[in-house]
Amino acid sequence: MVAGAGGALPLAAGFDESKVTPGVTGFLVFAALVLATWLLLRSLTRHLGRVRFDDDSEQPRRRVLPGPQADRRDQP
Repeated sequence: MVAGAGGALPLAAGFDESKVTPGVTGFLVFAALVLATWLLLRSLTRHLGRVRFDDDSEQPRRRVLPGPQADRRDQP
């Protein structure tokens, strides 16, 4: 087993770690993350644009439930 590993070491001797780059795969992953972030922010902007911000804070909204469910609010 040691002899097999020793045979690969001469190939690694010319390997310069300062010249290692992410390559095409790293670029594609980064581009996919940028695209996903942009789509998420665009969707967030659209959803926030649909929200109505009324200044009715003086009157709290209460939901009136019809039927027997309205009587349950008095019971614990």
